[in-house]
Amino acid sequence: MKKIIAAAVATAFVAPAFAADVTVSGDVEFFYVDSDTVQEFDSGDQDVVVAASEEMDNGVAVSVSLEMDGSEDGMASDAVLTLSSGPVAFEIGDAATAAINTFDEKSDVAEQGGTGGANDDSTKSGISVTHTAAITLTPVEGLSLKGSLSTIKGATSKAGTASTDHSGEHTTLAVDAKDSTDVTSFAVQYSAMGVTVAYGSAEKEGDDDNATSTGFSIAQGPFYVGYEIMKNYGFADGKDVTNAGVSYDYGMGKAFYETGDVDDGTDKTETVAYGVSYKMGSVNLYVLQNQVDDGTTEDDQTIAGVEYAF
Repeated sequence: MKKIIAAAVATAFVAPAFAADVTVSGDVEFFYVDSDTVQEFDSGDQDVVVAASEEMDNGVAVSVSLEMDGSEDGMASDAVLTLSSGPVAFEIGDAATAAINTFDEKSDVAEQGGTGGANDDSTKSGISVTHTAAITLTPVEGLSLKGSLSTIKGATSKAGTASTDHSGEHTTLAVDAKDSTDVTSFAVQYSAMGVTVAYGSAEKEGDDDNATSTGFSIAQGPFYVGYEIMKNYGFADGKDVTNAGVSYDYGMGKAFYETGDVDDGTDKTETVAYGVSYKMGSVNLYVLQNQVDDGTTEDDQTIAGVEYAF
């Protein structure tokens, strides 16, 4: 009996005690591209997400998510910390989302390619930030309001010294705090009976060209339709993006069609993607046709891929 009690006491000191609920998830994706100019295998998502959450004694819920993104060039990580109580949530981190980027992706139905690829990441309204602090309010069911303050880290070019192995100077990029830029943003979204409308706006310090995003979607049974317009895309004056997507869920997968264009007043790039996906449990297979026309050249790609989510 003494040995049993001693073992129990020792276990209590050795075994870790976790108050938070910890989960691990992620996905891995590979695809093959075949066109007149490209025939190659490539990587899509390679993510591992570790998340933990718990409710504190005062009723405030706290959660943290650490996402590790892999690629051929290495591994990058992003994290976000969220505190929420009732209809109010505060988030901060390099994986926190700027308000204008929260309620978009209404037209993003293609598994690969599509308007996201042609528009230089249309899921971010052309705005990529490095760190964000944001507050989200949900005063009534279906209504979400969000405001955020983000930072875009600046990079300064610095010339290196010549060496005996290299005849010229090396140029490197280094983060310079004084070149960092603030971005303030707000967004609103309302959903009811399968219909969702959203609007977002962002202002960059020292730039008069505010970026805006307006989106609409409707989901009825197996059918989905999404449409969005982005003005001053990436804070570029007169650069507009228009995207639309339609999908049909046939039970074992989806058939999808996506189209969009980027117009800066001088050049216009049009994209069309259509195809079908098939799911076997957590494995998703897809094949699609992706066409990109910039007015000078037309790239017609066939893309086939496989993705596993866990």
